[in-house]
Amino acid sequence: MKQLKNYGIMLAYLLGGSIIISLILSILNYFNLFTGMISKGIIGLFVLTISIYAGYYCGKKAEKKGYIEGLKIGSLFILTLLLLNIIFFA
Repeated sequence: MKQLKNYGIMLAYLLGGSIIISLILSILNYFNLFTGMISKGIIGLFVLTISIYAGYYCGKKAEKKGYIEGLKIGSLFILTLLLLNIIFFA
């Protein structure tokens, strides 16, 4: 149960951070401070960085086999983004 709570917290941080950075970059793009390609690159880099951090954090909090826990949270985040993409853009 404790691991499930950690997964939920890290997934909330990942999604919240992704939404916030997307919102900020969308506002900057609206005022023509960035182009669309630069915004997509920055969002992709940020999502990659935050997911690596989340995997590292979950792996560090795990009692044993932390690399598997990190891979689990990374896979869960990728599946969540995939499902959201299918729901909203299909």
